[in-house]
Amino acid sequence: GTVSIIRERDSSLVNNERKIYTAPSQDIFYDELENRYVLKTGTAFGFFANVYAPLQAYLSSSSEGLSVSSDGKYVYIVPEKEGFYKNVSVKVIDGQGLTYTSSPVNLLVDNDSPSVEILTPENYKWVQKNTTLSVKASDKNGVYSAEYSIDNGTSWNKMKDESGNYRAVLNLETMEDGIIPVDVRVKDISGKVSVARSVIHKDTT
Repeated sequence: GTVSIIRERDSSLVNNERKIYTAPSQDIFYDELENRYVLKTGTAFGFFANVYAPLQAYLSSSSEGLSVSSDGKYVYIVPEKEGFYKNVSVKVIDGQGLTYTSSPVNLLVDNDSPSVEILTPENYKWVQKNTTLSVKASDKNGVYSAEYSIDNGTSWNKMKDESGNYRAVLNLETMEDGIIPVDVRVKDISGKVSVARSVIHKDTT
């Protein structure tokens, strides 16, 4: 016959500490560079409370725009409006009356991509050596960057921010006469990108 030996797992490898663990769903993006989770309104951010049931759950500190609920040993924070929520934590009282507090997390709640509009030059404008590119861009949580390209996206150049209006001088001296595409891309602080395109007609004859 066959003899099977079952070895008890090393207790040091089992994390069974009574505490609250973060347990976000896989569709919630974690921005390691900025140490924050990015999600949309209505998306539940989860915690697992490894404590004695039943439990009561609260936000550690009042935060307008966030609600908290629990289901068994799971606790959920649900954002109700866009914004950046810093150092958010939940407090749980377990079935024995003991209180536990989670480690804080940063939540960036962002639903929409930024808006972008090319103000100048107007589409199919005739130009010679240079022209000014002016762009209006906005986002509820903030615009991170605005860039332009005049070589079909091969290279991108930053635009100067002037209180929500972004400007750049397009130097066309080395470019051949003809149709030149003007592409603009705007990124918000959550990483969402919007693009706009116009074309100009260079004619030096």
